[in-house]
Amino acid sequence: MPYLERHDAGLRDIVQRGLVLDAERGTLKAWIYMKEHGVSDTVMLRVLTRPDQRRLSDTSALRSARSDGLPLRYREMTTVR
Repeated sequence: MPYLERHDAGLRDIVQRGLVLDAERGTLKAWIYMKEHGVSDTVMLRVLTRPDQRRLSDTSALRSARSDGLPLRYREMTTVR
């Protein structure tokens, strides 16, 4: 069952960016990105390994990822090393 929507917009954006990174560049890049931005290990483990336990907004972000890269709203965020 998906979790309720996240109230912290900053954390939401970081997790969603991490999920897009996971799909595009692999779990390690996603983990490093989220860790560097303060996402807890518990949240990272849940969203990266249990798609059925992701928030609806996280799943929607993945669906909206463009084939040529990231959704427009993520282009302004810090790039991954």
